[in-house]
Amino acid sequence: MAVTTGERRIVSVLIGDLVGSTRIAEQLGPERSKFLVAEVMRIMAEQIRRYGGTVAQLRGDEIYAIFGAPVAHEDDSERAVLAALAIQRALARYAEEVEAAYGVRLAARIGINTGPVVVSPDEDGDGSDPWNALGDTVNVAARLQNLAPSGGIVVGMQTKRQVEGCFELEELGDQELAGKSAPVPTFKVTGVRDPETLVLQRPLVGRDFELTVVERTMDGLIDGRGVILSIMGEPGIGKTRLVAEIRSLYRAQIHFIEGRGVSYAQNFPYWPIRDLVREWLGVGASTPEARVRLELKAQLAELFDDADEIYPFFASLIGLTLEPEAAERIRELNREGVQHQTFEAFSELLCRLAAERPLCLILEDLHWADEATIELLEAILPVTEEAAVGLFLLYRTEREHGSWLLGERARQLYPHRYREIELRPLPTDASRTLVGDAAEGTCPRRWPRSSPSAPAVTRSSSRRRSGTSSSAVRSSARTAAGSSA
Repeated sequence: MAVTTGERRIVSVLIGDLVGSTRIAEQLGPERSKFLVAEVMRIMAEQIRRYGGTVAQLRGDEIYAIFGAPVAHEDDSERAVLAALAIQRALARYAEEVEAAYGVRLAARIGINTGPVVVSPDEDGDGSDPWNALGDTVNVAARLQNLAPSGGIVVGMQTKRQVEGCFELEELGDQELAGKSAPVPTFKVTGVRDPETLVLQRPLVGRDFELTVVERTMDGLIDGRGVILSIMGEPGIGKTRLVAEIRSLYRAQIHFIEGRGVSYAQNFPYWPIRDLVREWLGVGASTPEARVRLELKAQLAELFDDADEIYPFFASLIGLTLEPEAAERIRELNREGVQHQTFEAFSELLCRLAAERPLCLILEDLHWADEATIELLEAILPVTEEAAVGLFLLYRTEREHGSWLLGERARQLYPHRYREIELRPLPTDASRTLVGDAAEGTCPRRWPRSSPSAPAVTRSSSRRRSGTSSSAVRSSARTAAGSSA
């Protein structure tokens, strides 16, 4: 959704600063330091735009960016932190070259804060991203940037609440910030958190029919019948929760591997497939590349006699840097040849894994998948005819996405393998049970006429658990039947 002039919006503000620019200027002189700072700003801006942010201002050795305007995304806080981490990685590589050439050490510090601002066109900007945001959110972001250590990233409380499931955070305590009447909680970003399998804390509510359909599908998979299952629905309707229930029921009999699409990676080839392969290898987003490479070679060697021949295709698929010999094997093929052999190798991998135990691939948030991922998934549909392989395709009911076309293609080509579930909102009784169970209370059947707000939940002291926080209640609500977690 595009912003209008002078509109109030919730955004994530990122402010980055080059550390020691005065010292650098003294060492290099005005001309060289000017070009150096410009190159640093270019590197920062490139990573910000890569994750959908807007560079609002460039002021000397400082960059000011907003995530959420002029176009808003559902994960702007996550995008801001990812951009900050990408900036630090890119600057670290560039800093090695600069230090080798001039003996100058480069580093940046970054502050991120989320909150309301008034967004308007920036008439004084450089013209490339002519937007600006004004408000206390921006001022706090600037103060957080001053608190960050060299090469560090510091975020405020609202940002922390929105990204703590995705990143490792270190509490820095409440800090006195200029212009603030009370201390402000601050947190340092220390790394990316590997995704965790949804822990089921509450029973599934209101999805008996859908659960029965999927259970029959799983029973057929155990008997050796491959399946393609599309699970569709609007955001938050319960797609993830339904699949989590199935995983918990069949984890001893079926090998589940999950990959997830993300909105900011639609231009990254094979992102959900990379995620899926990494889960198969047992490595995370922060695992060093050397370990990922060794795990891939070891796993392929267990399954294939010609592991050395197919290794370059898998390594390239998941974005590893190829060794010279492996790169030479791929260089001999054109783009179509590389794609064809990659798809064949991936299909064969699924067949060999399924020979050991029935295999179920879960592709979450497939509406965010890039074109290459959709092409690969279409290419592996025939595997369900050959082996006990299940393909779970989870996506939103928006027909413009490639995931919808993939589901239609599967329906046309493999009607005997294809199943489809479109999740609808829960009935009123089920919704009331869901809310009451999540809040450990009783939801009244009617709410007071004098109160136009949402119904309150009557707490039951006999059911209250000691030590249950409001965040725990929110978490349990997310894992209940009406949530996609």
